[in-house]
Amino acid sequence: MIKKDTRKLKSEFNTLIDKNPSSRDQELAEELKRFNATFSEQDFFIENLFEGAIRLFSKSLKSKMKSYVSDMIEDYNNSESNQKKIEDFLVHLVNKYSSEDKTLIERVLNLLGVS
Repeated sequence: MIKKDTRKLKSEFNTLIDKNPSSRDQELAEELKRFNATFSEQDFFIENLFEGAIRLFSKSLKSKMKSYVSDMIEDYNNSESNQKKIEDFLVHLVNKYSSEDKTLIERVLNLLGVS
């Protein structure tokens, strides 16, 4: 996926986060945190430390979740297995947290070429 498409992918993740009801933010944040941790061995120690500090001082849970998304998108182009893993995770999140938003589902599936 080219950089333009990774921006779109990040945008769809962020749309999902923004539309998520506050009552489910903690649940979504935990899923993002766990999933993001699967890429930690691919990042440099200093990079992980810096990103952790940024998240610690984040003003809101939604901005913290967007930080996890940014970190995942950086890992997106590292390998095809990362791409597939991240794409599958996005589809899982859309189905779990935005199943009623058919336009979001269609945009995500079209972006991923799954239509």
